[in-house]
Amino acid sequence: MEHALARRLFTRPPRWLVRLVGRGDVTVDGAPLDDAVRVMMWLHDKRTKPLSAMPPALSRKQMRRDARVHQGVLDPVAATRDLLIDGAAGPLRARHYANDGPLFLYFHGGGFVIGDLDTHDAFCRLLCHHAGVAVLSVEYRKSPEVVFPAAVDDAWAAYQWTLAHKNELGAGRLIIGGDSAGGNLAAVTTIRARDEKRELPVLQVLIYPAVDRVTARPSMDQFGVGYLLRKADVEWYFDTYAPAGDRQDLRISPLFADLRGLPPALIVTAAFDTVRDEGEAYAEALKQAGNEVTQYRALGLVHGFVNFTGLIPAARKAAIELAERVRQKI
Repeated sequence: MEHALARRLFTRPPRWLVRLVGRGDVTVDGAPLDDAVRVMMWLHDKRTKPLSAMPPALSRKQMRRDARVHQGVLDPVAATRDLLIDGAAGPLRARHYANDGPLFLYFHGGGFVIGDLDTHDAFCRLLCHHAGVAVLSVEYRKSPEVVFPAAVDDAWAAYQWTLAHKNELGAGRLIIGGDSAGGNLAAVTTIRARDEKRELPVLQVLIYPAVDRVTARPSMDQFGVGYLLRKADVEWYFDTYAPAGDRQDLRISPLFADLRGLPPALIVTAAFDTVRDEGEAYAEALKQAGNEVTQYRALGLVHGFVNFTGLIPAARKAAIELAERVRQKI
């Protein structure tokens, strides 16, 4: 019922509702904040507390509920199966989406605190269907139950397990990627694979990645309030994830790592996103280090747009564009 009501409001928001929620004069690259996103954020702010204001267990429950409301009709895939793979300290939950194409190892977002296989199920299905890839989505350990570098260690263990089983799960070639915190884990894992002289993925796909907790950047303040992912949320996530961690640790801020000799990267940022500037800085740093990089902004959208594909037409369009760019790269 919530999805049906939200879909009627978000897909074609009436003019009076758009005027009520405001922000109509805000533009980036000549494109305004998408009307449906404006309505969604307004209702979200009215309906819930910020996730950082809730206990982690409640934040996770809220994100799972939101995922069910947002998912809509799922993209068809040949088959899915849940499995357990080797983690750094025990088995990790994973979900395989079957396809004859390359295998895409995917790490979900959620600030290293929330998110799971189900919150990103709809997007993984979309990737599988529109990019022509098999997907292995992995659920790593989260904070505050375990803190940094547990998620990093799990991502590395998952990568090694995937290398050993990629021929069974896909077509032999491996892609790595993730959104937000998952983009961080994908970037850090790729760097470690190079350092340890392991097989590299053929492509890294980083979706609004969190890659720099050192530098103050304009987008963090410009969109720090009122654009879904607040500046205060970013700080809470990382304080929870790495309460004693050095923000300059290259596994927290891989922007400052040696970035030479890495595989091609596809990086998408959201125009109205607190972490937009650091994602784009990472793309530029990769280029300066001699790597092949494709980077672009999803106009009119905010952080987390790959999770809104069942409600926000512009978000679905942007997610499909991303998947099609992956298809073109492989």
